[in-house]
Amino acid sequence: MKVAVIGTHYAGKSTLAARIVTGLKSLGHPARLLPELARECPYMLNECMTVNSQRWLWQQQLNRETEEDLKLSRFTRPSILVCDRSVLDPLIYADYMAHTTNGVEAAEYRAFVDARIQVALEHFSTYDLVFWCRPAEDERDDPEDDGFRSIDPFFRKQVDQLFDLWIRRDSLAVIPAAEYAVDDVRNHYRMEVSDAS
Repeated sequence: MKVAVIGTHYAGKSTLAARIVTGLKSLGHPARLLPELARECPYMLNECMTVNSQRWLWQQQLNRETEEDLKLSRFTRPSILVCDRSVLDPLIYADYMAHTTNGVEAAEYRAFVDARIQVALEHFSTYDLVFWCRPAEDERDDPEDDGFRSIDPFFRKQVDQLFDLWIRRDSLAVIPAAEYAVDDVRNHYRMEVSDAS
């Protein structure tokens, strides 16, 4: 079983992914976390992202999920992989740049997204559950600067709106993060185990 947590930055994805893993382990279920990869990226991110940064993030997400899937398939007991981000996240950020840059740069981002969108949507179907985190509506909840992620509320909001657009356009099955309950994941896991038996 594979769970993904998606959404714009500073929306609580890493916190939720860790809660899911901790909650499942406390119930005796084998769960592993695939942490977000952005801090490993050798290229600029946030508003200074490049096509290379998004290409790196997209390929690494795909590769590492595939590696984890192979590891989990060797276990005798079914396990749960919880992904902090999905293969769609880097494409949505690239889409943001395609909308906010001009000329050749915008065309490069558009070509990057267009070349990967079908593969990404097919891969998206490998997630059994997807939780969508959104930033707090209350602007007083602006995050403190961690020195890595952009704290620009406009940038965060624009990316969040693109997640909304993609989810609606492609009819993606997502669960609002506010509705997360460990029992939902556990019950889905039990159904997967039962189906596999």
